[in-house]
Amino acid sequence: MPARFLSDVDLARLTGWPDQVTGEELAAFFTLTRDDVAWVVDGRRGAGNRLGLAVQRCTLPWLGWAPDDLTGCPAAAAARLADSLGIAAGEAAGLLAGYGGWQGDTRRTHLREVLERLGWRTCGSGEWKQLDALLAARALEHDAPTVLFAQSVDWLRGERIVRPAVDSLVRAVGAAREAATVETVQRLAPLLDDGQLVAGLDELLAVDAEATPEGHTSISCTVTHTQVITILYIVLPSCARGTRGSRLRSWHRQYANWDRPRARRRRVSDPVRTRLRPSRRPRARRRSRWRWRIR
Repeated sequence: MPARFLSDVDLARLTGWPDQVTGEELAAFFTLTRDDVAWVVDGRRGAGNRLGLAVQRCTLPWLGWAPDDLTGCPAAAAARLADSLGIAAGEAAGLLAGYGGWQGDTRRTHLREVLERLGWRTCGSGEWKQLDALLAARALEHDAPTVLFAQSVDWLRGERIVRPAVDSLVRAVGAAREAATVETVQRLAPLLDDGQLVAGLDELLAVDAEATPEGHTSISCTVTHTQVITILYIVLPSCARGTRGSRLRSWHRQYANWDRPRARRRRVSDPVRTRLRPSRRPRARRRSRWRWRIR
């Protein structure tokens, strides 16, 4: 069971309606064109069905999913859609409360029509495979679950896929993190067979007595060899600084490309010493403006 990383506030925000809607969001998502109005009105009886269909049509691109209870729709958005359909703004809340049909059959039917019109689709088995592959690749780059969750939501919105339940996405993120941990250990395990490397890591883990402040005792370092190699392999290219910077950079240059074929290996540039230099082009020789005239 993956650990919970979403707070109660985040769960409430992801499973319900937002408290407010901005003016930009109203203009971008809750504006019906003439074709939209004609599509909503065509063959549908009752102002409640028309308003409920319009709310689902505008909510799906806005949130990436459509809530079951439409009564939580912001009043400004419901009033804007009601005005576009020729319905009194004061009746919008009551019409949405009675919308849905028997056991929500009408709401589900309208949602399928909205998906077909907007070109969206539900998250099936094929979409889950693509999402799992995306999360597995991103989990190797960073281990923040909230970032992985946000990237999965952005990918679903970009692919026009209805966002599944939050619990399903949380489990997918947890599975991707566990798979990334196993993959990282498998990639770094061959490096620990080198006795010289292990000795060098032990030396890096040692705490210098001179660097310990006065009045404080030296605490034994509990960092494992795998974590140190991970630092050398991932973190060091962007932050190789400190008293042991030259030694760390040498270790990084030696082991950064260990998983690449020998023919494709290249020397890793030093991010600390590398500086951007302006391109120097040879200047053309200037011709003299004065010419000797032969008289």
